Amino acid sequence: MDGQFSRQSFLGPLSEEIFANIRAGIVGLGGGGSHIAQQLAHIGVGHFAILDPDVMEFPNLNRTVGATHEDALKGTPKVRVAERLIRGVNPYAEVWPLRAPWQEELKNTTFM
Repeated sequence: MDGQFSRQSFLGPLSEEIFANIRAGIVGLGGGGSHIAQQLAHIGVGHFAILDPDVMEFPNLNRTVGATHEDALKGTPKVRVAERLIRGVNPYAEVWPLRAPWQEELKNTTFM
């Protein structure tokens, strides 16, 4: 890490390292999940499993952080929008973008 997340120092001298090693799973990347992804990236969480089978559509633009007009035109998968957002904030983050329903996908992953 490069000190980018040092503002968490009030949590203790190892907080940056602790956050970098956290594994977060986010199911659904619309109005709630996209905000959670953004904030976790900003505090330095280092590992994400993001799950959503949907693509971006125009009605989602007003509530999905990181989504663009172009994403709605192209039908960009929401997991790709969130992955771009996370890596834009924290280029060191590992991101597993999973498009299957979470009930199926988590059976086949070693993330957890």
